[in-house]
Amino acid sequence: RHTDVLVKVYGKVNKLLKNQQQDVDRLMALHDKRPQKSASGDSIDVWTEQHVYVLTGYPLNNKVTFSLPSDENFKKQDSLSWEVRYRFFHTEPDSTVMAVMSMQIVYNNDSVVSAIKKVVTSGKESVGLKSDSLEIKEIRGFIYSPKRDTLEKGLLLLDSIVLMRYHHANDTISGIETEKGKLDKEKLKEEEKPVTSSQPIQPEKEKPEEQNQRR
Repeated sequence: RHTDVLVKVYGKVNKLLKNQQQDVDRLMALHDKRPQKSASGDSIDVWTEQHVYVLTGYPLNNKVTFSLPSDENFKKQDSLSWEVRYRFFHTEPDSTVMAVMSMQIVYNNDSVVSAIKKVVTSGKESVGLKSDSLEIKEIRGFIYSPKRDTLEKGLLLLDSIVLMRYHHANDTISGIETEKGKLDKEKLKEEEKPVTSSQPIQPEKEKPEEQNQRR
């Protein structure tokens, strides 16, 4: 009699269980010192580390590194974009004062593809990679800021860090290829059709010899 009430109750219970499961997964990841499982979706931020860093350029504080193991939500041909906002504390642009950011995709067969960029001015910068048909094993990356002449020149603030994962739309490409194949077949059929003339067929004129014989 009260099915609508039961549906609402079950919905609330289901939502509560999902929230509790997320908390359990987070605590287990912290206990095992491993990254939390990434969320599913076509466009997801999978960054699990800090979102703000301050580098001084000194040996114990001159780089940021990360290593993100793959899970079942990573797919073949995924695209990845690592974006960071940089703020150099020196006021004038200086080509000798730069940071280096790099990202790598490691596949299950231990082959690696990488992208690298030099950063010399403040602002948002990113590096991107697209995986191929191999299974992804892990994503790695680093930002390196070398020591400067003074501490002020060496200070570098990093924030607004995101690592976006984009799933590849296989169905779109295959759909385009299928449609192209259909058009090619229709064009071929049109070319194979016999050409018909719209003009009426005129009787063939008699030769002069044939006309003389009749006379």
